[in-house]
Amino acid sequence: MPDAHSGKGSAVGTVIPTIDAVIPAAVGVDIGCGMIAARTEFTATDLHGRDLAALRTAIETAIPLSPGNYNDTLARFPFTAGRIADLEHLAQDGGIDLSHSPKWREQLGSLGGGNHFIELCLDQADRVWLFLHSGSRGVGNKIAQKHIKIAQRLMKQWWIELPNPDLAYL
Repeated sequence: MPDAHSGKGSAVGTVIPTIDAVIPAAVGVDIGCGMIAARTEFTATDLHGRDLAALRTAIETAIPLSPGNYNDTLARFPFTAGRIADLEHLAQDGGIDLSHSPKWREQLGSLGGGNHFIELCLDQADRVWLFLHSGSRGVGNKIAQKHIKIAQRLMKQWWIELPNPDLAYL
């Protein structure tokens, strides 16, 4: 499952077969979240004798949890200012209004909040993997809420009763 936790009307990641319908809440408020597993060059043997607490601190320092709440500077890395400038130009050239997310600069490089995480895992061959689940930083929730409200309004308009109003569909 790409993501499995409580959602609105169903668990995020639930597969609900429909015909000519989309259930915005089942698509999820996690639109824009990402998950990836990347195999590193390391093995379990490489971790023996290492200070795992220091490794964890280094990872958390480089990629903070939260939607940017712990980024107290936009100059943490040498490339940050250039990347922000590039993104500002892309938004301006594309006519994209970023006012819905005033903290987007601080959110760059963060995991997001809630159930988002980074973990190191071992596979059957004792190779080390980095597994990451990053958040949408509220953008997915805003997109979903807009469409959930439209679907709920249409259900009332068409006199369609559902076991849960968050299963309203378009």
